[in-house]
Amino acid sequence: MTLGRYVCAARYFLGFSGLNPLLKDLAANYFTSQAVRAAAGWMQCTLETHGGPHAEMLCDNRPGVALWVRWTDHPTELVWLRDCPVADTDPSGTGDACSLFVEHPGGHTWEITDPELELIRAVEPTLTKPYDKGSSDPS
Repeated sequence: MTLGRYVCAARYFLGFSGLNPLLKDLAANYFTSQAVRAAAGWMQCTLETHGGPHAEMLCDNRPGVALWVRWTDHPTELVWLRDCPVADTDPSGTGDACSLFVEHPGGHTWEITDPELELIRAVEPTLTKPYDKGSSDPS
């Protein structure tokens, strides 16, 4: 995570009615169709803040590639893109591979911050901590 570099977070609603023609154009198999339908709803761009086209991964049920939804305002497209081959090799890094696509714009996933994800990570320990019903202080 690098402070000052953030995910784009542009949002787009991809409902079932919009998915069916895209899946037909893609000639998606049953398993891909099911995975994509399960992901229907609000899409959030996972690239570093940028100008146009936005993207979010829908499923990665094939080795080395993933199915991404890309949009500006309209039209939307589903496209198979190869996985980004870069991994975090910094000695103090995680060693994780980038979870974006090859030649994506902006930073790799470990170089950018998703403020919503960071908020969830910060709050999560308090949500899973046992609560003493006899105490008025949940901390």
